[in-house]
Amino acid sequence: MTLTFLNESRFYDPGRRQIRFVGHDGMSTVPFRIDIDAIVKKAPDMPGDESLFLNSFDGKRESIRSVAREAYSNRRQTVYVLTAEDFR
Repeated sequence: MTLTFLNESRFYDPGRRQIRFVGHDGMSTVPFRIDIDAIVKKAPDMPGDESLFLNSFDGKRESIRSVAREAYSNRRQTVYVLTAEDFR
């Protein structure tokens, strides 16, 4: 099956400094997390500005989904964590 993104929701996890979002493969939910430093430059030095992080995610949503699809096609996991390395 093909990974789709039916749900536009995304959530900031301040403890992990990641944004959580989900994809779908048929009836299966596929959870993803993306490190903040993968979408915001100099993020390790920044305070936890949730709105900035979510807006950055929204602005890069299509490229994030593309990387998520690639990660999903390469390996099967219970949770996919995307890092800055995945975007190079």
